Amino acid sequence: MKPVLICLLITFLHSCRSYSVINPFSKQDPPTTVSEMNCEQLKEFSTVSSEPLKGLAGLKGLKICKDFVFEVAQLTDIEKKIYSQELADLNPTTIVGLEELSIKDIKLKLAKTSDPEEKFKVFKILRTKLRSSGKKSEAALTATDMFNWSKKLLKKDKKNVKLAAYYLESSLIVARNFWTEHNDTHAQTLLTETSKQLKGLVSLAEVYFIQARIHEENESFDEAIEMIQVANQDISENKPTNLSLSPDRIAWMKAWILYKSKKWDLAEKALQELHDNTTDVSEKSRAMFFKARCLKQQSKADEAKKVLEDLLKNDFYSYYALLTYYELSQPIPSFASLNRTAEFKPDLDLKFLEDKSKKIYLELIRHREYELAERSISILSQNSEQTLSLSLVHAQKSQRYLPLFVHFTKLSNEQKRDILNQFPELIFPRPYLVEVQNMAEKTQLPTSLIYSIMKQESAFNEKTRSHADAMGLMQVIPRLAKQLSKKFEVPFTKPEDLYNPQINIQLGSFELMEQVKKQSGQLTFVAAAYNAGPNALANWLKSRKRTDIIEFIEDIPYDETRTYVKIIARNKIFYERISKRDDSLQFPIEFLVTPLTE
Repeated sequence: MKPVLICLLITFLHSCRSYSVINPFSKQDPPTTVSEMNCEQLKEFSTVSSEPLKGLAGLKGLKICKDFVFEVAQLTDIEKKIYSQELADLNPTTIVGLEELSIKDIKLKLAKTSDPEEKFKVFKILRTKLRSSGKKSEAALTATDMFNWSKKLLKKDKKNVKLAAYYLESSLIVARNFWTEHNDTHAQTLLTETSKQLKGLVSLAEVYFIQARIHEENESFDEAIEMIQVANQDISENKPTNLSLSPDRIAWMKAWILYKSKKWDLAEKALQELHDNTTDVSEKSRAMFFKARCLKQQSKADEAKKVLEDLLKNDFYSYYALLTYYELSQPIPSFASLNRTAEFKPDLDLKFLEDKSKKIYLELIRHREYELAERSISILSQNSEQTLSLSLVHAQKSQRYLPLFVHFTKLSNEQKRDILNQFPELIFPRPYLVEVQNMAEKTQLPTSLIYSIMKQESAFNEKTRSHADAMGLMQVIPRLAKQLSKKFEVPFTKPEDLYNPQINIQLGSFELMEQVKKQSGQLTFVAAAYNAGPNALANWLKSRKRTDIIEFIEDIPYDETRTYVKIIARNKIFYERISKRDDSLQFPIEFLVTPLTE
């Protein structure tokens, strides 16, 4: 963290006692990264016996320096695991990843490839590349080509399970494309054909699940329930090991269909079953939240209130827990009232590590080899508590938060409460405070909203790049950045500029401001548009009821967007709770009320 930002952050602390300044290193100037060293430096570094990263320097030297000498055999087993990619790079047979090729080169690769497994892989990468480049029509045609190719292969070898799997995956992609374009008849016809062709070869649970969702969207609830039951039967009989559907997801869909069909007693029972069978705290809370609504519909207000109060005893963190206060017409308690419960104390001294492993890990961070440090966390950890400790140290020293964010979601309710109490500045960080505050003033957006988006989009890694070519802290797409830069006079010349936090925060905040204006301040719509695009949102608003925004969210067809909206709401609330730790607050109504202008 730069000294000027530390000073500004100290000033900020006078009004926000929960945040503390973390000085990652005692040295003022961080050392050169190993990746930035020249051959002479690498040679010197790799020969110092006491240097923890001499192995990394040696591997880098072998890769880029002529006549460089380093014995790979001297690496320890831990080093070989941590530096596995660097070792692979030294292998002359290693092939450049297809993802790194241009669309033109991938098409050439596709035309030349005859091996079915490799060709299917190339098809999928080409489709992804086309979608990320904004060529959605061409991507859809590629998916159709992939399906027709897989269908032709299977026709020649009807019992080939691997070819059946290619047929299944490609047909699901094409069916989803039809469904997205509101061509439900074509989607259902294709899925029915797929189930006939592949029955007995592979699990068809995903086919039945999509058919159930299409029926549910069209309010053909009896047919939807029937298809969910068929999907469950398929899973029971075939016991697939690589199914993307989880039992929780199928159980929720069954309960949700019953809920939408107003079969309140059956929905209530299905939701209770989901609660009893899932281990996910948030999923338990969602089940109980909607069970309470079912009870209200059955004129059981007291029972509903008891269900919601019990929910809050077991969950303080999830979107549904926070929404429960709104349902009960109660304010969300102050952050200061969240007392610690389990006295969960991570080992920030990393005493569980062997001395050499500890030195390698800390030196990777000190030399700003952050990706390698992140990779080493899972290698060095033997249990959940060690993973958490390493993730906390990584966040403290490098301001890289993704491992911590991921592991935090896996903690119990009590552990979450303890860690959030001890390290609020790491679970909800505020990097680039000056830049965010400046943009908050320019756009009239709360800093809590900007930070909520940034946290979810990139985990505050300014070098993040998605499969859709969204880049940087707020995951801005270059073609959108070009438009925004002209409109708001932000310097932008090439896509790599989006890795510059000063540029990215400006462009991302202006795009967020634009969406807030377009959606008349309705933040559920804003979050959905930011994640899936305004065109997708416009389609959902046309085809789905929105008298109850809570139910509208559950009807968002994209799993990622549905989850994203909830996380943005939760993030915003916690940023505000931590900033005003002694104050209670209301659930932000901007996420729930439909704009009057519609």
